[in-house]
Formats: sequence, C-alpha cells, structure tokens
Amino acid sequence: ILSPIPEIGWDVPDTLAKYIVLSRYGIPIDKTKASPPTLDEYFERNQEFFNILKELKKKYDFYVLYPHKVFCSSGNCIVQKNDEIFYYDDDHLSTAGARFLIDGLKDEILKIVKKD
Repeated sequence: ILSPIPEIGWDVPDTLAKYIVLSRYGIPIDKTKASPPTLDEYFERNQEFFNILKELKKKYDFYVLYPHKVFCSSGNCIVQKNDEIFYYDDDHLSTAGARFLIDGLKDEILKIVKKD
C-alpha cells in the first residue's frame, strides 16, 4: 500500500512560475500564501487514513510505503529540488516527482521484494 502523497494545496508549477516573474521585476512576494505543508499538517490532513491503516494492520499482514518520508523528511514537505518540480498541479506528482519518490523508496521496495 502506498500511503498518501503530500497534498500541497496550491498549483506548484503555476505558483513557482509567478514567483520567478515577480522577482525578476522586483515585485514583493508574499510566500506565506503558498508554503508547502509541514509534516504535522500532512498527518492532520491524513489522520483518518492512518487510523484505518492502523486497524487493518491488526488484522492483515501487508507492506506500506510512506511517501511523506521522502517528501517531508525535514519536517516540511518539499515541492522541488534544484530545477526539478515534483508536482504537476497541487497534489499530483510530475514525472520528476515520481522519479524522486521511487529513488527515495527504492531501498525499502527492494527489502520488501527480497522478503517475499
């Protein structure tokens, strides 16, 4: 099972592009309106999922992969690294985001495959 991908809540590519244009013209940017969620906000938003998952784990044996460990490892979720934008919109991963996720989960996936 893949647990929820962190939802950002604003269109990442569009907003980042606006920031670039505004900064080039020296226009002040209020980044507080478009800051990625914190890890605490991620867990709050997905609390129901994790509660259900906890109950299912009591009855069934299955593996869970946690994207938040990749995207929110510092306590704040990231939307880009260098020039790579990880989201296609506000909550869907771009190709770069999918690659980043797979790279981040690769070792865990290989452990699961080797166990079975």
